[in-house]
Amino acid sequence: MGSDLYRIKVHAKQDRTVTFKVEVVHPDANYLSDGLSFALMLLYEGMPRDKAATCALGKEISFDDTLDRGWLELYTKGFIESVTKKIESGSSDGQEKKDWIKGELTVTVTDPAWIEHLTVGQEFDSRAFDQASNFEDCKPIRPGQVDPNAPVPEAFMSIPGTLWQDSGLPAVVRVAAYSSSAYRAPDMKKGTFSVADLKHLDGQVVLSQGPYDDSPRVGLLSLGGDQVRIFTVSDGSWGSSGGTPFEGSIGKAELIPGKRLGSRLKLSTMLSRLEPKLLGATVEGDSASFRIAVPPGNTSFDSVSDEALIGGAMQLLLTPLYMEKDGIQKLLSPSPLAWTVEREVLRLFPAEERQMTTWTNNQSVPIGDTMPDAGSVARRLARGFIAKGEIVSRPPSGSSDVDAMTEAQQREVLLKPWPELVFKVTPLQAVYLQHLSQRFEPMQAPTWFADAEAWEGPLPVPATGPTEFGKKTPPPPSQPQSSAPAYSSGSSNSSQPAAKPPVLKIVGIVLAALVGLCVLCTIIGAISGAGK
Repeated sequence: MGSDLYRIKVHAKQDRTVTFKVEVVHPDANYLSDGLSFALMLLYEGMPRDKAATCALGKEISFDDTLDRGWLELYTKGFIESVTKKIESGSSDGQEKKDWIKGELTVTVTDPAWIEHLTVGQEFDSRAFDQASNFEDCKPIRPGQVDPNAPVPEAFMSIPGTLWQDSGLPAVVRVAAYSSSAYRAPDMKKGTFSVADLKHLDGQVVLSQGPYDDSPRVGLLSLGGDQVRIFTVSDGSWGSSGGTPFEGSIGKAELIPGKRLGSRLKLSTMLSRLEPKLLGATVEGDSASFRIAVPPGNTSFDSVSDEALIGGAMQLLLTPLYMEKDGIQKLLSPSPLAWTVEREVLRLFPAEERQMTTWTNNQSVPIGDTMPDAGSVARRLARGFIAKGEIVSRPPSGSSDVDAMTEAQQREVLLKPWPELVFKVTPLQAVYLQHLSQRFEPMQAPTWFADAEAWEGPLPVPATGPTEFGKKTPPPPSQPQSSAPAYSSGSSNSSQPAAKPPVLKIVGIVLAALVGLCVLCTIIGAISGAGK
């Protein structure tokens, strides 16, 4: 969650105009905007939570709409007629809170309904910002104004379920193509629901609202075990929430006929978030050919420089070797390549780039080596290990426009195996291919190739056995506690008495002086008495 940027108070309201007092409460927002999308977001934030789904503005737009640039550019002028601002104190250069901007924002809307939820004296926190700046002309929008005869576009689309890693979703799932305000759920029910209660909605796109949600949301319902999970996605983010049981309102989503629609979700954007997969490698003589499955529309490998071909070849050789030990320490599986790389990493990487540490005896103590990321290793070492790297086969260029496809066509494309790229790697020493004789499971491929740096000095000689790399160094033992008294300083020796504390030394000196003084007084008194 972000931080609040403004403190807002409804100062005045009349017919179609509302005036806000605005106070900056965060230094990153020390300005006052009169932008139309800023004002619309402010109106939306001013809806009390218990009215978000029932008031006119809440029925017409959703939080997603206030973040949808395409929707805002099309329809903001249908809600907001004008915005004016007045700075009352402070400046954008203010360094302390007392110097931050305070001002007044006056918003005139196209219909009184858009501000009916605001009351004079009401206060709320805001995170409003300018999401759009270029607005198309739009006739004033009235509450519930839809065209039931307008053509209804496809309400849903297909995207890869692997977008949510380790979710257990199918390879292809259905999601809403627009933001939640475009949907309704005629059979929406409110209550507390178990997995058994929602089986008829499993795998469906639903409209739901939890007890603490400001507004309904649209997402894919997936049931697993005793968990009720809802997966949501937009062009800017994706996520999920779940639990058991589900509490709130839920029903199967359908597009509202004639509803104003914003930007349609783009399948190409979803595909760009997927990682290429390294499927396997085949050794032929002194070279190896790596097969990389590339998501449709992915452009990671469209343009690769000569330096990146060498660096990429090293990254591919290393990728099947990387492993984790003890949950955190990245090391390499044993092989001649791994042993040689470990030796060179110890030589070329400073300790702070390759060592794990622990805090012991009030100091940071090394406890073992960890392998730097494959890109960094490839950048420094590639020219000492690689003779040649080349892409010998690419996926077909000019792939179809997946965003213009029907949902059925999208699903067909997504169910096909990803097109493959073949990268041929020739190392300087054939022994560096030895680890590829064993088949490995598909894994994430590099999403970019590091540019190989120049190699200085003689080329590495392949190592023939394990190194000490990665072995934990036990931290030094804790210092034993001294058995000397708490006031003792320094180390003590059993053959010598412990040093006396300075305070007792002083007390001893003073007592000795007093005793001496008393003895002296007694002697003087005796002499004086004898003289009499």
